[in-house]
Amino acid sequence: MNVDWAEERSPTGNAALCRMFLGFRVSLQEYIKSTEFIDMKPQPIVFQELGNNLSGIFDRVVQRHEIFSVEKAPGQTVVMLDADEYAGLLETLYLLSNPENAARLQEGMAQHRTGQVKEIDVTAYLD
Repeated sequence: MNVDWAEERSPTGNAALCRMFLGFRVSLQEYIKSTEFIDMKPQPIVFQELGNNLSGIFDRVVQRHEIFSVEKAPGQTVVMLDADEYAGLLETLYLLSNPENAARLQEGMAQHRTGQVKEIDVTAYLD
């Protein structure tokens, strides 16, 4: 991935943030490929189809966590996804925005992949 290209186009010009985001993006793509994860590729539909079947598509988004890419006109596209999925993505971005925290999470995922896990009783930590 070309970090220089991203830095040039960064709205803030923040090179460190750009590098962190690109690292996160690559790591997330690898994570998605390596796990049994929901299909994150949006299903494309046109605006008219959404209008004709809004209730059914809404139910698929909420109940089955499907993601839709809705195009009204060229260059006018929105993505529909469940609010909990959106909140999870924002939380993930927040957690990975701190390089030290991101490194700990990466280390934890690597340990999990290699079977270095230990079960603990978390009942004492619950409210």
